[in-house]
Amino acid sequence: MPRKSTKSASGESRLKQLRQASSLLKLISDPNRLLILLMLADGELSGISICEALNVSYPAVKYHLAMLRFGGGVLSQRQGTQVFYGLTEIGEVLARVAKVLTG
Repeated sequence: MPRKSTKSASGESRLKQLRQASSLLKLISDPNRLLILLMLADGELSGISICEALNVSYPAVKYHLAMLRFGGGVLSQRQGTQVFYGLTEIGEVLARVAKVLTG
């Protein structure tokens, strides 16, 4: 079996890292998701609170939160009839990037 050169293996590793970074940056490519991350940077919020703050329908907010959850930026926790959302470590990094980009 042919052995991969170190250069080739490190190049593949770098490409994988770049793809992951690209996927994460796509999470903040939507203004609503960007705003959600910035809001959650101040602490956990319920889905309803996010809807009211954004003045966006609940299904739309649920979609954006699902995208953020799928991307690893947000965690959810059910408390009674409400669902609360908070940032993961990745979400905190994305929120810091968003703050830098938005001033």
